[in-house]
Amino acid sequence: MVVAILLGLGCGDGSLDATPATTTEAAVSTGGTLPSLDTGDSSSTGEASTGEPVIPDDPRLCAAECTIVLPSRWVYEATPPPRPVAPGAHVVPAMLREADGTLTVAELADGQPRLHRLDHEGQLQWNVPLPLPCDPCELTDVSRHPSGDLLLSATGVDGNGELALLAARYDATRHARVWLARRSLVPIEGVHVRSGGIAALSDQLVAQLYMRGELDFDALQRTLVAAYGSDGTLVDEEELVVGPATDVRPPLLARATAGGQLLVGVFGGTPFEVYGMTDRMEPPLWHTGSFAFPPAPFDDVVLDAREHAIELGHAFDGEHAYLLLADREGVEPMPRWVATLALPTTTPSTAALAIGPDGDLYAAVRTTQAPGGTGEPLVGLSLSRWTPEGELRWHTTFLQALAESFAPIELAVDDDGGLVIAAVVDGRLRVEHRAQQCACGS
Repeated sequence: MVVAILLGLGCGDGSLDATPATTTEAAVSTGGTLPSLDTGDSSSTGEASTGEPVIPDDPRLCAAECTIVLPSRWVYEATPPPRPVAPGAHVVPAMLREADGTLTVAELADGQPRLHRLDHEGQLQWNVPLPLPCDPCELTDVSRHPSGDLLLSATGVDGNGELALLAARYDATRHARVWLARRSLVPIEGVHVRSGGIAALSDQLVAQLYMRGELDFDALQRTLVAAYGSDGTLVDEEELVVGPATDVRPPLLARATAGGQLLVGVFGGTPFEVYGMTDRMEPPLWHTGSFAFPPAPFDDVVLDAREHAIELGHAFDGEHAYLLLADREGVEPMPRWVATLALPTTTPSTAALAIGPDGDLYAAVRTTQAPGGTGEPLVGLSLSRWTPEGELRWHTTFLQALAESFAPIELAVDDDGGLVIAAVVDGRLRVEHRAQQCACGS
């Protein structure tokens, strides 16, 4: 069943930094923090501490007189690209963490996708280029297949010089493709024709989101879901959203639920406002009649242990990014709760979301601030932690020269609560593990 929703032109927070940042990291515990970036106490919520132990229902990780510090435990730095990469063309499309702590990190530099496999201590096991038939390629997502293989979603220029949508199943043990699906796309001026998220709904069915353009007096953009069988054959395709071309580029998110549904996070808008759209669809009909409409486009979405969708987006007004975190049960139009956090920043950036072993929620986002209104912007990495009910436990920001792109940060949480952050820093892929500690006293 096709349900097309006519949406207006989106605008707003689609710009990227024009100049790469050149600041270096300063550790949180040594005075390298930026000024507090939220609207209140950046390290805790609730009443001020009296020196007594923090009561169990207090969301703060640290007492009021203490601060959160995130010491680095290990760092992996990849070899930088052989030639300079244009701003915005060096990205981290995905990072997957396995139960044993093994990490698979996707890197895209100047149209060349590569995978890095690290053990739980950050030691490199291997890194390989991905065998996708495009040059340049734009890898937008990597996810797991039930077999243990990886699913790849990309667009790129194929050997015939044509723009193509690519979906692939990749065996990382043999470093070989299991299957590849290729579809021709037509580039349309003003439309970010591209692939989106990819997810396995079962051993036999893989769903991929993508956006294509069309000329009908004016340029239109269409968001679709394509479904592939066990051998990569296209078995279905349905249109989700259609509207005028926009100049913004929120991600197109696809997540598989435990029950075999496809959770999607896409977007629509008007000439003055862009908003999110979320639904859970079940094959083969792919009904989209129950879209919910968050007030901002999605940056990321994850499913918690209850199969609730935890949604993260942001709004940008030129001076602040306002993170919007929400908990949505099923296809309810209203979330169970919404939490917000205001971050002063001169540029917008897509945030990353992760869930810890205790159900706590973590967000990472790149921020920038102009030092005294002159000079290069100070680039910061902002990290926050909330309870499963949306209460802020802590928030901090430290200097780190993260590159801006459509996918600047990936975030994961270890079983011991350690944060694993993947980003492009000073021109090379950097994966870092940071612990969470409280610093009290002088």
